[in-house]
Amino acid sequence: INSFIIPLSLSACILSIVTNLSQSFKLDHLPLFISNCAKKVLNVIFVVFFSIISLQGISSQAYDSVAIRVTKFSLSKYIPFLGGYLSTGFDYLYSGSVILKNTLGVAFLVLLLLITLPIIVRLIFIKWFSKLLSSISLFLENKPVSKMLDGVNSSVSLIITSIVGVVLSLVFFCLMIILSFNSLI
Repeated sequence: INSFIIPLSLSACILSIVTNLSQSFKLDHLPLFISNCAKKVLNVIFVVFFSIISLQGISSQAYDSVAIRVTKFSLSKYIPFLGGYLSTGFDYLYSGSVILKNTLGVAFLVLLLLITLPIIVRLIFIKWFSKLLSSISLFLENKPVSKMLDGVNSSVSLIITSIVGVVLSLVFFCLMIILSFNSLI
């Protein structure tokens, strides 16, 4: 996303500015085409990522369940006299690690939201402000400036979408990690 989507949206923004403010350089549909290509690539990236993470989360839970049951059985049956105590100790150790994992996962989610929320809010205000300026310039019958601000608005919207998509991907990935061992207790 950082090496493909962001440069595409910035190039669409620059082309939109140059096309609408210059009389000799007319490429009206190129910024829209570049923006649409970036949106399609972003959609494909997120669909593939969420599909792979979902499948890995489903399959890893089955493998982990089998591994934990085999470990508990091995501890209780193959170690004479102390197997039952070690199996119970393993249960306590496992429960403690799940609590620690959940606590760190929730702390990561809160920290992620605290870091990204101001950035997203700023970009949304920039988008709203450019939309307001576009409508004011359209009211003042300055169509090229209005079209240029609409192109900038489209590029900012694409950047907002990519940032929100990355944040949601991280949240989904962290939730898959948090919920992976919880059902095995």
